[in-house]
Amino acid sequence: MQNKYEIVEIVGEGAFGIVMKCKNKETGEWIETKTFFDEDLKILANLIEQALAWVHRAPEDLSNDDIDDIF
Repeated sequence: MQNKYEIVEIVGEGAFGIVMKCKNKETGEWIETKTFFDEDLKILANLIEQALAWVHRAPEDLSNDDIDDIF
């Protein structure tokens, strides 16, 4: 990735890794990429994002039992 993209700025940092704004050197296309510090943290972050998306989509359909099942 370092050869194809120029890292322009760090957009954010957190416990799991960093988000960088990058520009494709050939096409000029802009992207943002999330880089994780550790593969285990990447898996955990993905699970958390999925759980939060699920909860956000249908809050009226949730009960305490549903939330307990997630965790």
